[in-house]
Amino acid sequence: MTRHRLFIGIPILLMLGFALVFFLRAESPTVLLEPMYLSPEARTEAVRLRLHPLTSEKKRKAAEKKRVETWDDWVDFRTEILLGDWVKDDAGVDTPEEVEAIRARIRGSAMETAELFKAEGIPPPATPEWPSPEAWEQLKADDPVVVHPTPYEGPQTTDAIMAAYDAGYVELFPNTLDYDSHYSRKEWLQRFLDKGVVIENATDYDFYLKSRFYLIEVATDMERWKNGAHGVGPADSLEAYEDGFIERQIWERQIYKQVRAENPGKSIGIFFPTNHPDKYLPVQGNTTYVRRKDYSGAIHTWGAMLTHKQLLIIWHSSRGD
Repeated sequence: MTRHRLFIGIPILLMLGFALVFFLRAESPTVLLEPMYLSPEARTEAVRLRLHPLTSEKKRKAAEKKRVETWDDWVDFRTEILLGDWVKDDAGVDTPEEVEAIRARIRGSAMETAELFKAEGIPPPATPEWPSPEAWEQLKADDPVVVHPTPYEGPQTTDAIMAAYDAGYVELFPNTLDYDSHYSRKEWLQRFLDKGVVIENATDYDFYLKSRFYLIEVATDMERWKNGAHGVGPADSLEAYEDGFIERQIWERQIYKQVRAENPGKSIGIFFPTNHPDKYLPVQGNTTYVRRKDYSGAIHTWGAMLTHKQLLIIWHSSRGD
């Protein structure tokens, strides 16, 4: 009788054991299988995916097809799509805090673009793509009016300059208060004055005060400022990098003023290529600069918007097709 019970009981126990194994595998496949089978590339991809869902090609393509009803929708969708691309490219983004910082920058730029079109009553694209060349042409239908800021004629002291411009600056850029815990506005302005900078108008004031953001962005990342960033060469200490950064901002502002003086009455911008920190490229009218990003044929453009056909021609030529 006992042997008979064993013959019946053992198969039952084995079946229960197999069922338990399959249950555990179904419940926690990642825990059991991921360390064993994921390649280094797949693990890297998984890390990027945890930082932002749109690093997934499939999810990003789905997001690009979302229906846009308002410019606010466009800003939301476009921000996340560009952020997903940024994180996917591993562009110095490794923590949730860094993702949030980049999101804020991308969103701010997207909002500025949206406001241009909203002010002219131009509707957003149907999906979160960039506005069409036709939309940009409609936006640029009227020649831009170049407004020269009122010259500042007061003393070149922090107290006098801030009395003239700081209240308006804070109203326009309230986020500047967040930067004060890193570099106070008064002390930051004084560092430029100590180097002989003359504040000529409100635009000067805005430019130098806003530059703090880019320094704060790299100040906590030793590798970035030691190796050089934002057009500043490598530095042995943060203090040396800060000094070089201030010198760089002064140079960029001087270049902008020089180009504007050489082109009176014209709306003109300046592009400072990161791969050639001693160069600058004026951007006016339909001027467009194109730089190949890598040997895959990926390109970056700066200047007037290109048509889809123009982008395709440039892309194929950059690949040597």
